[in-house]
Amino acid sequence: MSIRLGGLDGLRALSITWVFLLHAAHLPGFPTWPWLRHLASTGGSGVHVFFVISGFLITWLLFNEESAHGRFDIGQFYFRRAFRILPAAFAYLLGLALLGLAKPGEIVACTLFVRNLRWFTDESPTLTSHFWSLSVEEQFYLLWPLLLRYVAARWRIPITAGLWMAAPVWRQVNMWTFGADQLNWARLDFRYDFLIAGVLLALVQREPKFRTTLGFATRHGTLGFTLGAGWLGVLCLGNLRLPGFVVVFVPSVVSALIAYLILLLVEERSKPASKLFSWPPAVALGRLSYSLYLWHQLFCLQTLWPSLQQWTWALTLSLGAAALSYHLIEQPCLTWRAILQRQFWKAPPPT
Repeated sequence: MSIRLGGLDGLRALSITWVFLLHAAHLPGFPTWPWLRHLASTGGSGVHVFFVISGFLITWLLFNEESAHGRFDIGQFYFRRAFRILPAAFAYLLGLALLGLAKPGEIVACTLFVRNLRWFTDESPTLTSHFWSLSVEEQFYLLWPLLLRYVAARWRIPITAGLWMAAPVWRQVNMWTFGADQLNWARLDFRYDFLIAGVLLALVQREPKFRTTLGFATRHGTLGFTLGAGWLGVLCLGNLRLPGFVVVFVPSVVSALIAYLILLLVEERSKPASKLFSWPPAVALGRLSYSLYLWHQLFCLQTLWPSLQQWTWALTLSLGAAALSYHLIEQPCLTWRAILQRQFWKAPPPT
């Protein structure tokens, strides 16, 4: 089945903008409009959007390979993932190390993708704090392809759905046992349902027996997108006062709403949404999103270069650094990845 992925770049653009607002809101000159400051305060939800997109795309590519060759190659997957993630991330860390802007322990924790574990987290933000989300992703992808590879096809959807449903229960058990204030909410086991939601969407969308159900769910795409985005806004922006045993379910519901919006975009069921998220400037920003996520932290902390501590400078410098990283590191490395993949595996990479 073919899908249109262009709209996902626009969704990435929205996500990185949301995250940037979170980290730039404290800078001098940032607009004082209450609605914008409230939006910025919820910017962590932008990372959750990234997680769902990532789970969907990675699984889709794995199944493209499986459809073409009968199975997907674990070695190829880790090879591709390394070339996609490591060069830009290591370039950022090397820059921090050369400038003396990060402690050696932080650099090591980021290099090993364990920055989200309690031993390596900080009470105050640092220039590597945002690596918690990269750590969550890489820990997930260290394990998940192995499960998909060695689980019988008929069990993939039940197991994935079961894991997604188990996430809020696990959060509640931990809250009852240890107390919410004692938990490290950056751990993989507290966040994985966002990634799993994307995985489940890719699994269900490729399964013929679910096409009728999905067709019904996406029949009125513009209305569905409006309602889905509205409920997502209520849950992320609404300052809802909910009981603790309900709060643990909110991330899973949010992940499902994000997955639904992705479904509508990739199947182009809403022309206004597809047009908006395929707007060329949004697509261009979405393609810079990974490098922009890496570098924006450097320019958003008040401790650096006081003469440039304006949010407009932070935005300008972040975009400039991201563009350089994208064109000088990300793209050349992806080109070399394709060359080496053809050389060692004698097969084209999945598309």
